[in-house]
Amino acid sequence: MNDERSDGVRGGGQARRGRKTVLVFGGSGMLGSEIVGRFEAAGGASGRNPAWIVRWTNRDIANYRNVDEAVGGAKPDVVVNCAGLTNVDRCEVDQALAYAVNAVGPSNLARACRIHGVPLFVHVSTDYVFSDGPGDAPGEPVLHRCDSRDFDPVNAYGLTKLAGELAVANEYAGRETGAAGSPDWVVVRTSRLYGRNRYNFPDFVCDVCLGARRPDGPLELMDGNFSVPTSATFLADRIFRIANRRGAGRRGAAAPRHVVHVVNPFRTAGDVPSLYGYADKVFEILSRLGLKPVRRFRSAAFGRAAAPDDDRRTARRPFSSVLEPSAEETRGGRFWDEELACYIQEKFANGIKDVR
Repeated sequence: MNDERSDGVRGGGQARRGRKTVLVFGGSGMLGSEIVGRFEAAGGASGRNPAWIVRWTNRDIANYRNVDEAVGGAKPDVVVNCAGLTNVDRCEVDQALAYAVNAVGPSNLARACRIHGVPLFVHVSTDYVFSDGPGDAPGEPVLHRCDSRDFDPVNAYGLTKLAGELAVANEYAGRETGAAGSPDWVVVRTSRLYGRNRYNFPDFVCDVCLGARRPDGPLELMDGNFSVPTSATFLADRIFRIANRRGAGRRGAAAPRHVVHVVNPFRTAGDVPSLYGYADKVFEILSRLGLKPVRRFRSAAFGRAAAPDDDRRTARRPFSSVLEPSAEETRGGRFWDEELACYIQEKFANGIKDVR
């Protein structure tokens, strides 16, 4: 697939009437479409010139020529990589494809951005580069800081995403980055994304709880796999802010962080849900909204209940992979359960389309 779009400005030049250009790889996906929309909304509806020229593509990032042509043609000020193989079980089954997309692809993008002098490259990664077992995390789950190096991916998805992160860092290693006029890069780790443009876990739980869908297997979810649910809308907004701060020339005096964690805030580590706790929170929200759910998931021991209606699941999940939010990038955001409640309320008020 080779879709591209701009706001009507051919060639995507960098400085037409002071505007900047953003190029989003994976721009039609759940997160990519939110990012494209957020940048497009920056122009407002008043007819004034927008701050950003927006271009997106679904080119195969594992092919360097594709990447080089897209970056060289757009001449962007910011490149955002949302492309990736995110189906955890498919990654386990087709590890060669996972490596090509999740590791080789980011390396190709970083190289093209550096060669073409792109001021900022933003690469989206995952909490699954970390893992803590039940024995390592009694009580509250461990929080992983953005400068943590205790990587321990337990599946091919996490392993290939980690390889992608390291490839990006290696591409810029030994070169001055972040200073005025020099290329900059940032890895944005996030977790358990859900959003309006793809059928996702909260949608599935809503369907099951309201009787619209019946799982083939037991109505059980594991009381493990602790991770922070994060809204794609929230993440898109924070990436937009990073681009404005670091890609539009407004950099602070402090050296920029090259790895940040962007998840919806939580009150304490004990507030972060397991997979079962996440589903149960959806049930609570449905009840609070007066939608009268008729089914409720039960808790199962970690590692026993893999998936409610999918016996093809093959990849291990970490018991816990909780990201400590980067304060600057998440300040002012809604708590994860408040954001989830807003999503579900909007889903039923506005009829969010289920894309399965």
